[in-house]
Amino acid sequence: MTESTEILDRAALGRLIRTRRRELGLTQEALAGFIGVGRRLVIEIEAGTRDAKIDSVLGILGALGLEIEIRPRRLG
Repeated sequence: MTESTEILDRAALGRLIRTRRRELGLTQEALAGFIGVGRRLVIEIEAGTRDAKIDSVLGILGALGLEIEIRPRRLG
């Protein structure tokens, strides 16, 4: 994954996390263990059904070698 992806909602974030996890060959359980959370949290974030704490999201993104870039939204 070398390109940036625009994330506008939690469902899109979940899809990005699932895609990257699979690219790395990680199971949900392995990812959860790596960052010290339960598998259920990973499942719910990937499904876009959980209002996760930012610390959890940042931990998952970091474990997957991803980062967040903040920029002004284009209007129009």
